[in-house]
Amino acid sequence: MSSSLHLFGELLRSLKGRPLRALAVAGLSLTLFLAVFTLFLLLWSGLGEGEEGEVLALLDAQLIPSQIDQLYLEILQWEEVARVQFIFAEEIKAGLVQLGTRDLEADLFQIGLRDAREAASVQERLRELGGISRLIAHEPGYLNEIFRSIAGMRAVSLALLIVLGLLALAGIRSAIRALITSWKGELQLLHLAGVARRTMGGPFILLAVLLGLAGALLIVLGLYIAHTWGMGNMEVIYRFLPALGNSTVVLSLALSSVGVGMGLGGLGGAWSLLTLRRMLTH
Repeated sequence: MSSSLHLFGELLRSLKGRPLRALAVAGLSLTLFLAVFTLFLLLWSGLGEGEEGEVLALLDAQLIPSQIDQLYLEILQWEEVARVQFIFAEEIKAGLVQLGTRDLEADLFQIGLRDAREAASVQERLRELGGISRLIAHEPGYLNEIFRSIAGMRAVSLALLIVLGLLALAGIRSAIRALITSWKGELQLLHLAGVARRTMGGPFILLAVLLGLAGALLIVLGLYIAHTWGMGNMEVIYRFLPALGNSTVVLSLALSSVGVGMGLGGLGGAWSLLTLRRMLTH
């Protein structure tokens, strides 16, 4: 273990020239793949045709409890409405209710729809009622709709992901192979000294995994910034990319990016060890 860590430290100190440039290119290609992977998952995880939508109806501060009850009962009877929940503004500010933002200054109705396609018509009916100061619709975003309206888009995006993933994998393999080649003399001396091939190969795989982790952390940072901004701009998020306002979805995507990034890095590093094997057997 100590031999592998020592060799890994020496690898880091020796990074320069062609191996370093190859690692940088490999890292960029992996980050590009993860960015496209994350974007497609955000688009796929948005509300789709036939799924439940949601409208937030912020109430006028002047409404008295009996008026709120009357509005509640009337909206609940609508055929398009699946559920209605009254929420105090204080509950949102305290984080007791998760709606994608705490920047809501009024009590509201959280209205669940039977079909997201009914959001526009329900909003029109709500405007006619009176007593409602603001409406926010959670429905399929514009990007989701564009993504789904193109025939065969899912198949094309899956093919693109596979191509980008293979390119990233090949880039990592090429970069680690270049590093192994630059260490040819030292590795052969270690082999003659009786150092096991597994001990020599471990640092290269570790470097590849860390490269994948670095690319994934860039995506996680991007997701965090986008989600944090979206918490204060919920109308924009709901209009264009609703899934970005869902903390659970964003966390799942962040973890997925880390897992996929490290997995691709490790796979590319393991693939590159074929070069080490050939080098030590000839």
